[in-house]
Amino acid sequence: MHSPLKNSKIPFTFYLFIGLAITFVLIVIGIYMFYFGRNGVSRNPSDWGPFGDYFGGVLNPIFGFLSLIALLITIHLQLHSIKASEEAHSKQNEYLERKKKKKNGNQLFVT
Repeated sequence: MHSPLKNSKIPFTFYLFIGLAITFVLIVIGIYMFYFGRNGVSRNPSDWGPFGDYFGGVLNPIFGFLSLIALLITIHLQLHSIKASEEAHSKQNEYLERKKKKKNGNQLFVT
């Protein structure tokens, strides 16, 4: 029986999303440090508030978009899985019908 998940590229897609997320985080931190980090890392907690706002404001839409893409990939894989299950169910029903007809045909000759 053919499994749609065996030939899918789930591991590649997973690593791709993880790699993209890490890349985006590093890019955002790099841009922030390039423009605002000339004085080094601050020990003042009030300086970290604007960084958190910047970080969240830039990365949240990107991560939201990546989540949407991941959801669409999941739906696509589920549709293929459902189609494969329906095909297997249909083949099983055809087999059982042939077996039933053969059994009924053999009983006609016995009686």
